[in-house]
Amino acid sequence: MPKQALTTEFLSTLPARVPNSGAVNFFDTEVRGFILELRASGGATFYYRYRDAAGKLRFNNLGRIDEIALIDARAKAHKMLKMILDGGDPKLENQRFKEVPTLGEFVAERYLTPQEVQRLFAELDTNRNVQVGQVIRLLLYTGARKREILDAKWENIDFERQILTVPAARSKSKRNHYIALSDAAIELLQSLPRQDDIPWVFFNPKTGKPPVSIFYAWDTIRNRVGMPELRLHDLRHSYASFLVNAGRSLYEVQKLLGHHDPKVTMRYAHLSPQAMLEAVNVVGEVVAGARAGVQRAVAMV
Repeated sequence: MPKQALTTEFLSTLPARVPNSGAVNFFDTEVRGFILELRASGGATFYYRYRDAAGKLRFNNLGRIDEIALIDARAKAHKMLKMILDGGDPKLENQRFKEVPTLGEFVAERYLTPQEVQRLFAELDTNRNVQVGQVIRLLLYTGARKREILDAKWENIDFERQILTVPAARSKSKRNHYIALSDAAIELLQSLPRQDDIPWVFFNPKTGKPPVSIFYAWDTIRNRVGMPELRLHDLRHSYASFLVNAGRSLYEVQKLLGHHDPKVTMRYAHLSPQAMLEAVNVVGEVVAGARAGVQRAVAMV
């Protein structure tokens, strides 16, 4: 199988390289696993070839040469290579995107129960992927988005004020976003190993860079605890759910999640029966207190 620097100049010579039958693969000399398949029909397609965790050879279709530019195909291949080096699997990532829920499924906003949190944390206590376990705990402790935790730097953490700053360049709102860090989150962060030459809170020991993906490890964990439908983003929903059910206001939840539109936060206005009962009892207590005060005043006349 020939190795070839895949360049625009090389692509222009493909008509003269069409095989008489079958297909020929050209392996890029720059990005390992990036290949171009040229078929006898004259069609050509970019692929990324790799072996999964089980050692099985897999091919990811990046697009035909008339559908995608060479530079974009190489960028996709490079991203997949990084994903594999970080322990991920491009096929599983593709499957994840295919499993994006419908609007109805999304509104039905999956929330962990306290009992499910116990099951999840019990698995994390024994799981061999310690770093992913720490990331998952922080996601639930903070309600942060996945990349806000994975891309966090030590310089972004104020341990005294207990705040993690997400710079505007990495924030979904394009403004600085401040994430409150609970005592549990601070304790976890202080327990993490640090290297002077690496600014990232979480990093791949081989590359020194933040993890590209933790989906493969997360998929294993959620299946082991019997919650295959649970998404990482559901940890953020659960964080908000716990706050609301504990009687915290939607305004507080809005600020903690960094929502600039209160309508977005309204999805969490689903108080538990116990919280609703406590809320209506407040009115009863106020009325009863007022009546008692009037009765005392009348008695003193």
